[in-house]
Amino acid sequence: MTDIGVPLFVRLRDTGQTIADPRQDVRGRTVTDATGMIVGKITALIVDDKEWKVRLLQITSGGRWGARTRTAFLPVEAIHHISSTNVQVDRASTHVSSGPRYDPQTIDQIALFARTYGHYNVAPYWDWPLDAPASSAGARNQSTEARN
Repeated sequence: MTDIGVPLFVRLRDTGQTIADPRQDVRGRTVTDATGMIVGKITALIVDDKEWKVRLLQITSGGRWGARTRTAFLPVEAIHHISSTNVQVDRASTHVSSGPRYDPQTIDQIALFARTYGHYNVAPYWDWPLDAPASSAGARNQSTEARN
């Protein structure tokens, strides 16, 4: 199969790799919006399978003890500031919370992540247009998905 530039995404923890400098690992930090309102917590770092760079943050919000929690993804390009305890985004919390929702049954992860990049009005780093039909990406879309 010809490589058409469509990446696969995996959770960093599923790769066996780690962050070189543990101080740069933002997992567990609170995500706040531009006004300081809490959006959620970073529960995973999503890397691409080509350059092994962190491309998306998995954010979990709402609920207690797993009840009615919401999982979403945030492109790293939407990060405004990182401190030792928080990651601040340059969007309102309502914008973040209205983004595409993660569904563990999603097979077509490229469509989900393309919608995520589009929601934040950020061009994805891969050479695949945001408005391209997800099905034209072929079998690569149906590979390993980022699972909880």
